[in-house]
Amino acid sequence: MTPYVILDDAIVQVRAALIGKDGPERIALSGLSDGPAAGAIVSAQVTKRLGGHEDCIVTLSDGSEAHLSGRRGGRDPDLTQGASFIAEVVRAGDIDKRPEVRRVAADTALTPYWDEIDQFLSTLPPGFDGDIRVATPQLWSRRVSTWQAQFAHLKDAFKQDFQEPGAKFADSGADDALLALMSERWPLPGGGDIRFGSVSGITVFDINTGPATGQKGALAANLSAARALPQLISIGAFGGLMVADFIDLKAHGDQGRVLEAFDAASAALGLKIKRTGWSKFGMVELQAHRQGNDLSAQLLSREGAGYHAPRIALLTLQKALALLPRPMVLRVAEPVQRWLAAHEGVTLLSERLSLSITVVAEDDMSYGAWALEPAP
Repeated sequence: MTPYVILDDAIVQVRAALIGKDGPERIALSGLSDGPAAGAIVSAQVTKRLGGHEDCIVTLSDGSEAHLSGRRGGRDPDLTQGASFIAEVVRAGDIDKRPEVRRVAADTALTPYWDEIDQFLSTLPPGFDGDIRVATPQLWSRRVSTWQAQFAHLKDAFKQDFQEPGAKFADSGADDALLALMSERWPLPGGGDIRFGSVSGITVFDINTGPATGQKGALAANLSAARALPQLISIGAFGGLMVADFIDLKAHGDQGRVLEAFDAASAALGLKIKRTGWSKFGMVELQAHRQGNDLSAQLLSREGAGYHAPRIALLTLQKALALLPRPMVLRVAEPVQRWLAAHEGVTLLSERLSLSITVVAEDDMSYGAWALEPAP
């Protein structure tokens, strides 16, 4: 099966998924970053050279500031105040820190791209021969011509495959993968799961057998986890130092089979993951370069609002279209209301429905809950 890409429209969010023979391999959601996404290519201009250092403060094309260190190109004597260049975002910004960038080219050498979907498309290889299936006419008319201009090698790959907004994304299994990321529990075929979490920049994957018992059950669970773990790493965009805590196996031959299964699954996804051998406690250390932002951390750090708000927008669209055309009130959890407000959710929903929508925050609602009712 030739891998293909789904680009779906969630009203207030664009969603992308690379689908292979075993399901989703990578997922990107727009709007999760404040400013440019990690991996994005942006225009930058030196605002200030920091005295006594080789670092710079630069202004990006949206007016936000970022930090350029000496080791990432800031020591170049040509970068005087006011100088322009093209930068890659190494780390997206947050409330406490500016984005980190590195200099990659002169001002006119590359075409800038900004968000998570742009970054996702930029990593598709020049020889990519699958379709890029665009799920809605609104998304096709709004974005495709821009993507075709940015990524000339993908120009002919874009295909119209119109369905209800969100349907192709859900049918591909990408929604199930996102829910598993937010639960920090990745189910394994035949039972068992991989539970995971990050502390101080280290991600730990803990493999559990489920109902299986004994050495045969442990081997079966480990093999299943070894085949699934690269997909989890790819979808969650995990990177840096990681540790896989496999179930203890006594036979060295069985340990080798698990590592071979992991290597084969990594190679099938085109992942370059360095690893150690099997420790006496079943630990295997892993290291990989992260492509873009850590999707799992982004969703968890915002209570999943970046997933639930677009999902609720889709459900609201479906329900409101079945009701009489009159002004509506949408009640959601406060973080979801904030996310919708930040991404023009009211305007976009009102335009798609041709009626007025008011979004109201409720303190006692869970993040996935919502209620739609006629306005008084």
